[in-house]
Amino acid sequence: MYPPTHFLAGLTIGAIGAKVGYFDHQEALTLAALATLIDLDHYIYYIHKYKNFSLIKAWQSALDKREAGQRTVLHHALGFFVFTAVLIGIWFINQPWSLLLGLAYYSHILLDYLPIESKHVNFSILKLNFHLSYQEIILDLILLGFSVYLLCLSIT
Repeated sequence: MYPPTHFLAGLTIGAIGAKVGYFDHQEALTLAALATLIDLDHYIYYIHKYKNFSLIKAWQSALDKREAGQRTVLHHALGFFVFTAVLIGIWFINQPWSLLLGLAYYSHILLDYLPIESKHVNFSILKLNFHLSYQEIILDLILLGFSVYLLCLSIT
């Protein structure tokens, strides 16, 4: 999935938390940002391998899926279990942060492993190429509408 989808999923989860009174709006935005920032591992992998800091080239490399190792340990079973163990440790120190980190990470991983099989739309924005499936576009629109609706409800 693309970063906007991870952001919108995190925002929707945060908006649900805000609606039920568990999160405030700042924490909902933090959850959304964390769900997106997990993909920095692709960029770190690219820098390490190519010694190149170009965000655009790293984006293209990830988009083209040329790199077998672009999904680092965070996106595999070992990382899942290690991250879960770390979250349990954080839980004893700071429960709200443990919950935010956990929701961000698990929503991210769930989205990355959803099977997406449909036609794609290709376009570019600011030299970044996109290859979005219709399913991801529909999911983004649903998440956007749902999160905006919930955030508006939680303000009143």
